[in-house]
Amino acid sequence: MDGRLIERDLDPDFDEHAWLLQQAAMLRADRLSALDTEHLAEFLESMARSEVREVASRLKVLFVHLLKYRAQPERAGRSWALSILNAQDDLADLLAAASLRREAEALMPQAWQRARKAAAAETGLPLGEMPDENPWSLDDALAWNPPGDLPRMRPRPRKP
Repeated sequence: MDGRLIERDLDPDFDEHAWLLQQAAMLRADRLSALDTEHLAEFLESMARSEVREVASRLKVLFVHLLKYRAQPERAGRSWALSILNAQDDLADLLAAASLRREAEALMPQAWQRARKAAAAETGLPLGEMPDENPWSLDDALAWNPPGDLPRMRPRPRKP
């Protein structure tokens, strides 16, 4: 679809992509009265909820990796450190939006408890060996650097 208006009504439950393009075209054409405002509002709210779920998921992933690194330092190597650094980058990208950063702060206790369970399952350690209380603030978790000779790193580009 190239931005031309589609005059027929589209069902957002049937072809969401075409419907979204139609709504965008009507906005650009300043045809506000033709907008499907109820469905458009529902869609925008759904997108916002999806972003919050993504923040919660990324928080959990970061905490799982940090917990594993802390719980089994003898197994922690470059790949584990890189997993943490990648999780930090992914979460930091989302938290560029101030409202999502506030959501992340609110989601931390729940993400921490879920991460504890997942880290215990992945490491084979008892849940009781995972700290009940999160030792990292959001900023600390995002700023964590590997100890020793593992500087902040990024994966090398693959050769063709």
